[in-house]
Amino acid sequence: MAYVPTAADLTDLKKLLGITTEDEDNILNFMLKLTGTKAMNSMNQTEMPDEFQPVLIEMTADTYRLLQSANGDQEQTVSSVTDKDQTVSYRDSSFDKVLLALSQSLKNYEMQLERFRKVGW
Repeated sequence: MAYVPTAADLTDLKKLLGITTEDEDNILNFMLKLTGTKAMNSMNQTEMPDEFQPVLIEMTADTYRLLQSANGDQEQTVSSVTDKDQTVSYRDSSFDKVLLALSQSLKNYEMQLERFRKVGW
């Protein structure tokens, strides 16, 4: 069963991300749905526990930030500068690195997911 985000979820997520417009509401709702569904599947739950809501918002915000980084919307850091031919190199922010960071970030929530996990047969 897919998670259905609430209006409160979207409001809380936008506050956490500092988003004040409605321009990204569709993508944020989609990300809440994906993250919530993955969390419910991991917990073997058919409904999202109320106590898990703040964690869901934080997980979704982390995912959003990492995906923004993958899309180049975050500032890149300079890795090297050459004075004579004016060469500037930026650190790699490839999609693979972002996916790895996302995977590691979500693993940080594993203990919180385990608290709500139901045993399945």
